[in-house]
Amino acid sequence: MKNSHKLTDVIFKINREGYYVLDRFFDKAFCEETINEINYLSNKTPNKFKTSRKENSSGDIRIFKFEKISLNAIKFKNNIFFKNILLKLSDVKSLFVLAGRVDFDNENETNSGGGWHRDSFFSQYKVMVYLSDVNTRNGPFLFLPNSKNFDFKNFRKIKLNFFQRFKSVILRKQLVDLRIDENDISRFKEKYKIQPIEIIGKQGTVIIFDGSYTHKAKNIEKESRYTLTNYFFKKNKISYFLKYLQFKDKFIK
Repeated sequence: MKNSHKLTDVIFKINREGYYVLDRFFDKAFCEETINEINYLSNKTPNKFKTSRKENSSGDIRIFKFEKISLNAIKFKNNIFFKNILLKLSDVKSLFVLAGRVDFDNENETNSGGGWHRDSFFSQYKVMVYLSDVNTRNGPFLFLPNSKNFDFKNFRKIKLNFFQRFKSVILRKQLVDLRIDENDISRFKEKYKIQPIEIIGKQGTVIIFDGSYTHKAKNIEKESRYTLTNYFFKKNKISYFLKYLQFKDKFIK
């Protein structure tokens, strides 16, 4: 593990642009050991962790709460540098680590997470590490700039007052669609002259990003892609408990 990044620089860029990339943050030994752990569990019960193919996507392997069986996932979850960044961005806490594996399938389009989407209308942070080399053909992360607080259905930016935010939280109702049609993405790119950022990286590269920006994983065209993703949610007890209820059925036993 190496770190030559200033905390203030990371926080500034995430606040301004929504993401930050730390090149080769974790070493080869960490990545290879974790890949072996993912392979062992996913090959042992191959159908248990595979996602269904809806919305022209997925078919990837997702192991929720991977830190229950992996010491490397625990280290990743408890990394103090990431914690300090997230605490400066928002009062959040890690709920779980997701292990991901995406394999090229000659007969189906396969990716991680489906098509274009955002995780929430409000800022929601993730830290993801590429455990394998990721190039343009094996499922890189795609991030759409300037898409935060954008309502694709009505095609406008949304500025919320306190009452609207409070109402959304209380009613647990999303203010905009979280899944976004490819046609709307094309319209957005054309009107605002914006192209998605494709983040490739060598083994061990980390991406910290705000999931309220529109993003997806590109379809995989060869080989496999392995990742760990640390999911952070608001630290207040109500928010954290609701998120726990949402995901707990997916946690490995």
